[in-house]
Amino acid sequence: MLTACPGRRRYEGVSPTGSHKPNTAVPQAYYNKESGTQKLCTETGAGQWGCSLAYAGNAFGLEVEVFQVAISKKTKPMRSVYMETFGAKCHASPSDRCGRAPLEAWRRAEGGATRGAEGVRGVAGPRSESRCWRATRRALAR
Repeated sequence: MLTACPGRRRYEGVSPTGSHKPNTAVPQAYYNKESGTQKLCTETGAGQWGCSLAYAGNAFGLEVEVFQVAISKKTKPMRSVYMETFGAKCHASPSDRCGRAPLEAWRRAEGGATRGAEGVRGVAGPRSESRCWRATRRALAR
């Protein structure tokens, strides 16, 4: 069936991270830098959001720490390398760096709503209702 509407395709290959996620990461990094944040902390599934936040953090001189789903970190090692190329620290989640310590960091940062005691802010990606995010929010509610 033909329609009068022309078909559109989105090409994300020209993006520095290969996805549309810098459209969200760059403004978040900019406004966090303007508000005095020194470090951004986030979670990522396959690694696209982590790469985008690492890119944006590097552009604005912010330290970035990313917790990536362990199986994705293992099966997609180049995404971790890409994040580290932009200066981010990437950890498998769950790992020895996960559990109570990151949850306490999120609690101090109130899930990204305010700056934490050390100038650390939690940053939610464009898919903030992911399973990992919901699990983190449930754990913080305890």
